[in-house]
Amino acid sequence: RGLLLLTSYYAPRLVARGHGGMLLMSSMSGWQGAALMGVYAASKAFITVLGESLWSELRLRGVDVEVCVAGATLTPNFKQNTPAAKQQGAFPMEPAAVVDEALARLGRGPTVITGRMNRLVHVVLGKLEGDNPGGSVKDRPALSMILRAEERGDIRPGDRLIEATSGNTGIALAMIAAMRGYRMTLIMPDN
Repeated sequence: RGLLLLTSYYAPRLVARGHGGMLLMSSMSGWQGAALMGVYAASKAFITVLGESLWSELRLRGVDVEVCVAGATLTPNFKQNTPAAKQQGAFPMEPAAVVDEALARLGRGPTVITGRMNRLVHVVLGKLEGDNPGGSVKDRPALSMILRAEERGDIRPGDRLIEATSGNTGIALAMIAAMRGYRMTLIMPDN
């Protein structure tokens, strides 16, 4: 909520000035969920989408918005919560290096992925996700939702599934529902 309050406070003021910038911090976790990181990953995905949307809306009005997508960073939280044996394999960056890279890229597009290794991981994972049956990163979460609902006994083949969607999640759910014997109704917004 804090990010929404800050952006809604500062964006109109920057637009009124005719120039300025906002830097939003996200994480590579927002591109792929992992066990025990669902809420964190979802919040970072939200920040990335919000920042890219604000960039699109505000750039022609003189306001630059950039989303800094950081990988592992040597913060106190990282040091405390990442097992020592895994810390080096995560290729963590120093916080100052993340900041320097993000600020150097301000004004050159909506998203910066800091760190050469992080950019490489992003490209490789993107190519792997493109091999999903529907070609989207939404295929795995959609399959997981349906499988978990089946495991709980909430749904059975022949049931009608209803989902509000505006994109790839709906496409993935429709594909998986058809493969598993469900009828699917997708609700889309007018806009």
